[in-house]
Amino acid sequence: MRQLVLLALALVSGPVSAAEPAHENHFATGLFGSAYLVVGSDKTIHGHYGGGVFFEAHVVPHYLAIEVGLQVLSASGALELPFDVLFKVPFHVKPWCEPFVGLGPTFVPAIHGGVTSWHFGVAFVGGAYWWLHPHVGLLTTLSYNIIANSGAQHEVGLQVGPVFGF
Repeated sequence: MRQLVLLALALVSGPVSAAEPAHENHFATGLFGSAYLVVGSDKTIHGHYGGGVFFEAHVVPHYLAIEVGLQVLSASGALELPFDVLFKVPFHVKPWCEPFVGLGPTFVPAIHGGVTSWHFGVAFVGGAYWWLHPHVGLLTTLSYNIIANSGAQHEVGLQVGPVFGF
């Protein structure tokens, strides 16, 4: 069984090369749908749903990308507009598969009844770009956020949507 798992991993990952892939994108942008499971500081559990946009620049090719993202989320009678700045490390496993991990600050203005409150925290992400074409693909991301909101609020999220590289 162990040999089968190792063979499957070798076939999927293949050799990792420092050489730049032929379709290397230096920038990416896209749209995504979002769903979060939120555990509030008072231990209540609820969902936040919505969507967002992002722009990413590879500032050190193969080693560091910086992403700026904005979301609009429906959240327990309020409207949240999370703004993230993520520092991501890409892994070029295959020309069509680019996994990444990242972290960074998140700022969350929440509008409830005409009153805006500001919260901040840290976002951790792991995901992948699945390139269907050299410049068009699919983004899948899992995220974990810790937000200061009358104590620590924990959020686990999923984002999926189209991505465009250039």
